[in-house]
Amino acid sequence: MSTALRVLIVEDSESDAELIIRDLQRAGYVPIYERVQTAAEMKSALEREDWAIVIADYSLPQFDAFAALKILQENGRDDIPFIVAAGTMEEDAAEAMMKAGAHDYVMKDEARLIPAVQRELEVRRKYKQAEQAFHQSEQNYRSLVENSTDIIMRFDKEKRHLFVNPSVKGVLSLDPEDFIGKSHRELGFPSDEYIHWERAIQRVFETGKPFDIVLQSKREKGYVTIDLRFYPEFSEDGKIGTVLGIARDVTKERFTEAQLSHAQKMEAIGTLAGGIAHDFNNLLQAILGYGEIILLNKNENDRDFEKLQHIIKAAKRGSELTSQLLTFSRKVGSKLQPLALNHIIENIQTMMDRTIPKMINIDYRLSPNLLNINADASQMEQVLIDLVVNARDAMPRGGTLTITTENVIVNEDNPPPYPEITQGEYVQLTVSDTGHGMDIDTLQYIFDPFFTTKELGKGTGLGLSTVYGNVKNNHGHIICYSELNRGTTFKIFLPAIELLEKPLEKAAMEKPQGGTETILLIDDEEFIRDLGKRILTTFGYSIFTAPDGESAIELYRKQKDAIDMIILDLIMPGMGGRECILKLLDINPQARIVIASGHTIDGPVKDVVNLGARDFIHKPYGLRQMLKVVRKVLDKE
Repeated sequence: MSTALRVLIVEDSESDAELIIRDLQRAGYVPIYERVQTAAEMKSALEREDWAIVIADYSLPQFDAFAALKILQENGRDDIPFIVAAGTMEEDAAEAMMKAGAHDYVMKDEARLIPAVQRELEVRRKYKQAEQAFHQSEQNYRSLVENSTDIIMRFDKEKRHLFVNPSVKGVLSLDPEDFIGKSHRELGFPSDEYIHWERAIQRVFETGKPFDIVLQSKREKGYVTIDLRFYPEFSEDGKIGTVLGIARDVTKERFTEAQLSHAQKMEAIGTLAGGIAHDFNNLLQAILGYGEIILLNKNENDRDFEKLQHIIKAAKRGSELTSQLLTFSRKVGSKLQPLALNHIIENIQTMMDRTIPKMINIDYRLSPNLLNINADASQMEQVLIDLVVNARDAMPRGGTLTITTENVIVNEDNPPPYPEITQGEYVQLTVSDTGHGMDIDTLQYIFDPFFTTKELGKGTGLGLSTVYGNVKNNHGHIICYSELNRGTTFKIFLPAIELLEKPLEKAAMEKPQGGTETILLIDDEEFIRDLGKRILTTFGYSIFTAPDGESAIELYRKQKDAIDMIILDLIMPGMGGRECILKLLDINPQARIVIASGHTIDGPVKDVVNLGARDFIHKPYGLRQMLKVVRKVLDKE
């Protein structure tokens, strides 16, 4: 449900103000706002409305955040949360703003604004509730604070505790009574913690204004982040009698903010990876294409035959790597095809053996009669690598890693581990280690994104969530078994399919079929055009080439009656593939067009193909693959 929110925005940039409003709307708020740029405008706005929060740019042409905060304080409205949202801000300036009374500061390009707004509104709400309860009755006040999940405290001028609510026991394992009459110093807190408490409490007594700080506090299970808010409590004579403190554990919130920032960086890296993969595919196209052309004139007894096969195999392997980059950048979907899981394991066995320290023994137990699966090879490799790395990290002192494959039948006699697995034949992949294991509480979160049991900086929390996603993409199921100090076992169930017939390899070596038709090849890379021309002319075709969409359109207008088919690169400078295909079909609605791209048909290519292309060929394409698609399209009425 949307929540109305009165926001006063101190900002000279209308576009930046609109970005703030959109962020608030996405967070579920209905902003009622006013943008001010000068001191006079802000004073007028404060007189007219009761604002819930103020969000201010650090520097404006005629105004700044310091001046805005001072006006707020002079108007007696320093209870309104004041957040600085700056484009650029030095650390010293940020510290000065906090000392002046700002509640928080964020950078405009960060994702912390909404969490900061939510936190400040929540703190203000709780403070108002506590203040109202204090004036109504001490009993109501105690009922509020004693049931709060936050730690709520009251201090005297000697910084000693007068009251602590029961929540403290869940955080510090001390009873509230243990605090009464003692300061944090007297309770034995570390000096680097109690000094901050004492300074904050003293500041509130001296200034009569709320003050907040964020501390890193060491506990038995590691460091926690505590958000501390201190508020003056006035006696009937108008003097400050006590200070109210509210402490909240914000470790998870700060961790989530950091992970969100990391995810945004990973998205940017993914975009970069997609661009690199596209260019790399073009380079592989030349290696693969020319290698196959040379191989056409060789026989198995030629001394270079085997070397050429290795070159072609390496180029195809490089193509698989670019597919992984494109998958990472979310530019392709899963490419499901019949696979032998044992072959996947054997292909990366050398790499795994090198990755795993020598004090860990790897035991491969691969079934010799394993059924095939319908899966994405790159994704299944990634699943195996992630699980192996996870097992390695669980055995810092050595142990045994066991990788097992076997056929299993799920039926009434052999029921599934959980109901989601239906009856049928499966290939089961099991990865087990003898590491430190996990408890039940940890097990329920292991597939959650960003969840990790590793130390800060030693894990992203994305490994097992990626494994889970890849298994699901391949229509599989994954189960984890683990106990503390007894190791961990992952079992993956993948639907089995019938084995492929072996003669397929022989068919691939048959001489490809050519023709006498005329083809227009459109690609911005000169070596790709030259390669395509050489392949097609070798097999009897006549060829026109064009380096971009513009020249291709001009050529096709003149030669459309002579051109039987068009091969079009999807990504080109200037006129892109999408616009080009529309113009070609506008000239000739019956044009036979084949899209060539490093992306798979399940990715962004699909929409372009649906515009009217007859087929699709994946880069880098092999000689036989290209000729097969050409002949298929030309022969189809």
